[in-house]
Amino acid sequence: MSYINQNLSQMEATQHKAASVSATVDQQTHASDMMISDSTGTSSNGDEENQDERWIAVFLNKPGNQIFVEIDEQYLTDRFNLVGLNKYFDEKMSTMLRYMTDDENFLKSEYPRMNNHEIERLERNCAKFYGMIHARYILTYQGQYDMMTLYREFIFGKCPRTACESHPLLPLGLYDVPDKDTFKLYCPMCEDVYLPKYIAQSCNDFDAHNGSKLNDYKRFQDRFGYEVEEHLVHRDSELKDGENLDSEGDDLNIINQVYRFNTEIDGCYFGSTFPHFFLLQYPRVITDKQKPKQRYVPRVYDIDLNYNSMILRYQELKRLQLEEKIQKEVDPKLINKKGVFNNKTYLNDLFM
Repeated sequence: MSYINQNLSQMEATQHKAASVSATVDQQTHASDMMISDSTGTSSNGDEENQDERWIAVFLNKPGNQIFVEIDEQYLTDRFNLVGLNKYFDEKMSTMLRYMTDDENFLKSEYPRMNNHEIERLERNCAKFYGMIHARYILTYQGQYDMMTLYREFIFGKCPRTACESHPLLPLGLYDVPDKDTFKLYCPMCEDVYLPKYIAQSCNDFDAHNGSKLNDYKRFQDRFGYEVEEHLVHRDSELKDGENLDSEGDDLNIINQVYRFNTEIDGCYFGSTFPHFFLLQYPRVITDKQKPKQRYVPRVYDIDLNYNSMILRYQELKRLQLEEKIQKEVDPKLINKKGVFNNKTYLNDLFM
């Protein structure tokens, strides 16, 4: 019996030891899993931070630069797309590209040796370089698609003309070479050009801005890098729940400060071709039903001013003739139809 009891005690000791070893292994495995998950989470957060710190991301997040789209890095580094741009810069294109694409070797070796003046010049040249490449990129299929996204969100503003009914605008450059003129805004409806400083940008991202609390102001002001005014901070702390800051129009003043274009952006960053090429790519953006059919005619005591009314009627005649010509090119059945060209009664009514 003593022999059997001794064997049983040895077996129990062996099982207890095995259980303790298994528990230790499980603890180590769990700890290693925790370390792996923590390291994975840290690396993912680090990747997100690195994405936000990229030169292109920083450039696009600057106030006023929301009218630019992000250029694909493959397009940016393709030398074929950069032909003819080197004559506008005193900096090497290779240096600017390495800085814009966050090349590690450049940032570790060459960049630390640059002084403040050289860094400022590099930043200025890179911004100009990006803008000139941007004018070419937005003529590609992907670039047109990206601009369509901004167009639908009214990022470029709305036409101030009454007959256009707040139709979205498109950016336009009157010149394709830098340092000639700033960018303008083109309306596909009235086919006219407007100055950006008189156009307010869209507030679609912040629909609740009118009468919202201060944290809503902080939310969209942080996006564009504007600081919240101190007197508004004090006033908000004194308000009761449910009240807002629009008693004196302060909220609208902030919105006017934030949603303004950077009017110093060069027009060549969009070019003279873009809006018209965009409308060829997306012809359904504007239809004939949307085209304004009425034109304002100056009147004095309900009598048309002769000189101005004749000019407007002549322009209207040319528009109708052009529309008729286009329709006949599309539909051959209309060729023999008597239209504006031969309608003497219409011409007499138009100019009498």
